[in-house]
Amino acid sequence: MDERQLFGEIQLAKSGGRQVARVEHTLNPAQIDPAEHGAIFYAGGHGTMWDFADNQELAGIGAIYEAEGIVGAVCHGLAALVNLNFQVGVVASERLVTGQNPASAAGVAHQMVESIKNK
Repeated sequence: MDERQLFGEIQLAKSGGRQVARVEHTLNPAQIDPAEHGAIFYAGGHGTMWDFADNQELAGIGAIYEAEGIVGAVCHGLAALVNLNFQVGVVASERLVTGQNPASAAGVAHQMVESIKNK
């Protein structure tokens, strides 16, 4: 057993099995009421490119953002955001400019020009 596995076993023992129970009883998207949650995080992985993009149940959870909640994604988890219509458009943070969907292309272009001018 390597150090990482040992750490996991120690954490599991400390939690009294609660961690395993949470994983074994994870809610599916249809069971989640966006009004009861302040954030959602879409984890990545190869399969999410097919599983997330057109999933209407996941799209419904996107309502968390519209209710002032936080939406995060990493790696291929971004596929969950492809068909959502958030009112955010363009996000700029220091030297990173990104758009939420194809409708934000013009806004991204404008922000890129402004960012270059102000550099």
